[in-house]
Amino acid sequence: MFDDAANTEIVVVRSHTLTVDDPAFAAKVGTIAERLRALGADDVAGVQTYLEAPPETAAMLVSSDRRTTIVPVTLASPLLGAQPHLAQVYPVVAAEDGVGGFQVVMTGTGTWEYEAHDVAASDLERGELIGLPMALVILVVVFGAVVAAL
Repeated sequence: MFDDAANTEIVVVRSHTLTVDDPAFAAKVGTIAERLRALGADDVAGVQTYLEAPPETAAMLVSSDRRTTIVPVTLASPLLGAQPHLAQVYPVVAAEDGVGGFQVVMTGTGTWEYEAHDVAASDLERGELIGLPMALVILVVVFGAVVAAL
């Protein structure tokens, strides 16, 4: 199901009150998995949860306090082509975060790059909004002083 050459991101589902043995926890994880699989094979090649994994694998997907589980999500492309797929997956995860008392986040190399791109674009816009007017003021002051000196 999971290809080593593909990009696998990790969805982390956590509850401060429920354990993975609680039906509400299982329902939350099942809903997230269904929504991710519903994106289709063009974006998501595979999703694995502790619910359908063999016991030895399921144990590795659940934390020792049983309040957190990870859901490996294999995207339909390797890391270099992951951004369009992450653009589909990321909103699904973000929409589930905070719902019903669950914390739902995603991590992985592709996710980091996806978020870094957004932060860089935002910082660049902010820098341009501040830097460009400052540069114009400096140019006017400098060239105004040069013209006055001549």
